[in-house]
Amino acid sequence: MKVTRAYILLAIIILLTILFIVGQMLQYDAVSNAARSLILPFATTLYFIKVRDRSFYFSSFLILFSLSELMGLWIDVIPNIYMFYIGNSLYILAYILLIIEVLGYIKRSPDYKNFFIKYALHIAILTMFAIYLVVLLAEIERPHMDNFEYALSMVYNSVIMSLLTISLLNFICNDTKRAFILFLATMCIVFSEIVQVAYFYLSDTYTLGLVYSLLLVVAFYLFYRQGFLKQEANRNLNLFKS
Repeated sequence: MKVTRAYILLAIIILLTILFIVGQMLQYDAVSNAARSLILPFATTLYFIKVRDRSFYFSSFLILFSLSELMGLWIDVIPNIYMFYIGNSLYILAYILLIIEVLGYIKRSPDYKNFFIKYALHIAILTMFAIYLVVLLAEIERPHMDNFEYALSMVYNSVIMSLLTISLLNFICNDTKRAFILFLATMCIVFSEIVQVAYFYLSDTYTLGLVYSLLLVVAFYLFYRQGFLKQEANRNLNLFKS
């Protein structure tokens, strides 16, 4: 019975993903927004059906992210100001929970005790890069927002850049397939956010909308892909030699 439900959910997710991409390509905003709002909630349901040994933080990340996505179904009903503050606050909390999850992976790394000493240079470079991207996005968004919206946007961008930095450090520390997929997922999220900012505030061209959509779909897939993987032995990829 569970297998049947899982396959039905998978078929629905694939159909919604196709509708989302086609809606973006044809600029049917109502179709693409509705499809996107349902993809993650259905995928979260699939995750809870198929995975028994679930992480609290990763599961909470999926639930909060799904709640924010579901708000898109009422985009014409809920005032934009509430959509912005509540939706982005849920995203921020979701990403913070995912950061805690990734920090747990780093804590289990054999390099954890000497983490800050061994990776001091990596941390410094990644932090400067993250700060640069946050400032860059802020400069683009600032003219289009009031002070409170700008402050929330700064927090949001800082959190996703922190997630990217920590997920890369996790990949370097653990060097596993799961860590690699998680890093790719966060990288897709960050680049989708950058493209989305360009799409909203610089040029609402078809190409930017399509690239943003594809990056988002790939990120969702990779998050779920790593969520189904079991814990692996450290250094099993041997990409980073100690």
